[in-house]
Amino acid sequence: MVHCMGALHFGYNTAIASPALNSITHYFDLGTLEQELVVSIVLVGALLGAIVSGYVADIIGRNKILLASDVVFLAGIVVEASAPVFWALIIGRFVVGLGVGIVSVAVPLMATEIAPKEIRGEIGTTNQLCVTIGIFLAYALGTVFSLVHNDWRWMFAFAGVFSLIHIVGALLLRIETPQWYAIKGDTEGLRRTLQRLRNTEEVEDEVYEIQQSAKGKFTLRNAVNALTWRVLVISLGILFFQQITGINAIMYYMSSFFQLAGMSADDSNYVSMGVGAVNVVTTVISIFLLDRAGRKPLLLYGLSFMCVSLLCIGLAFFFEHDMVPSTLGGICIICTVTFVIGFAISLGPVPWIIISEICRNECRALVMSLGLGVSWLTNLALSLSFLSLINLVGKGPVFIGFCVLTVAAIVFVVALIKETKGKSVDEIQQMMSGREYIPV
Repeated sequence: MVHCMGALHFGYNTAIASPALNSITHYFDLGTLEQELVVSIVLVGALLGAIVSGYVADIIGRNKILLASDVVFLAGIVVEASAPVFWALIIGRFVVGLGVGIVSVAVPLMATEIAPKEIRGEIGTTNQLCVTIGIFLAYALGTVFSLVHNDWRWMFAFAGVFSLIHIVGALLLRIETPQWYAIKGDTEGLRRTLQRLRNTEEVEDEVYEIQQSAKGKFTLRNAVNALTWRVLVISLGILFFQQITGINAIMYYMSSFFQLAGMSADDSNYVSMGVGAVNVVTTVISIFLLDRAGRKPLLLYGLSFMCVSLLCIGLAFFFEHDMVPSTLGGICIICTVTFVIGFAISLGPVPWIIISEICRNECRALVMSLGLGVSWLTNLALSLSFLSLINLVGKGPVFIGFCVLTVAAIVFVVALIKETKGKSVDEIQQMMSGREYIPV
């Protein structure tokens, strides 16, 4: 859980723009494009951080790169929270984004690599849970700090607490993942770490299994050679759909979204906090479902919820002139809640688990970096254009478009995703290569 402080950073620093945006807009007298830049510049930094962090994590280790991310976070937080001019704020947000990109790769990598296969889904989902807690804290503290002068500075500064907690915890624990020792060819380090994690001396079977999945020391050439087209398409595709279906366009602009539905700024902040709480609770429930219901069923059920919710929001905006404001606002609240519930049991936690399971040790960090590059690039494109798209084509068409993309995601899951619940490393690798698994 110490390393999930990075996931709290992820959720908090990306979502805090929503409650802070009104204050920042008034303070710096911003237009629509400048508001979009405040939100999206974090994602530019995250894109760059994600691309390089997987490769660096394989060189220096998961623990050390997470400690490096704390330094990056603290530097960015100081700059953005004390920004005297708009461009200083943008620079600070960009540096924070670099940290977000690093932890978006390193935290799920760390969480899934230390977990035994029996509870791999539950442990891996703690990353997404902490992201949702970070989002909720952003909405809740945004509402509290809105009562303070220059409230947006306090909203940004609070994130430094997560880094300080992680630095202390990581230095005390000093733990690395078994898979990292395996790709470095350090059998003794692998065995010692597994004994510590599993609290038993009897780890030889797992040592053998991990070593078989990591044949040879890490090089970029080995990472590329370990990839298959199926693994790459599934990994990049599922993270693309995680973003393109609209979750972060809604999360980052949630206060603005509810104001478009006729609510006041204060009411939209309170509703956003409630939606954030639903997100956390549903993610907790998904932890218990992942290793019981399976990955693919959760994806399909959740995507269906998302699809229906987006369709209803789109239709409500098409006919908003025939409704009283309270009816439109009520529909948007209910459908946003059901949309978030659908996401929290499907595209929120499941992609990270699937990617960690289908990738060989040699290429896992590389694939996560490439996948998160696609994810952050898609996220950036949506965040940088969401308000402008609404101004250009209208609210209804934008949400109907998200609905159509969610249907495409359902087709993708049905056609390509295979169930990995409870399967061993060897079984999954055979399945990804299209061969029948034969136990040794």
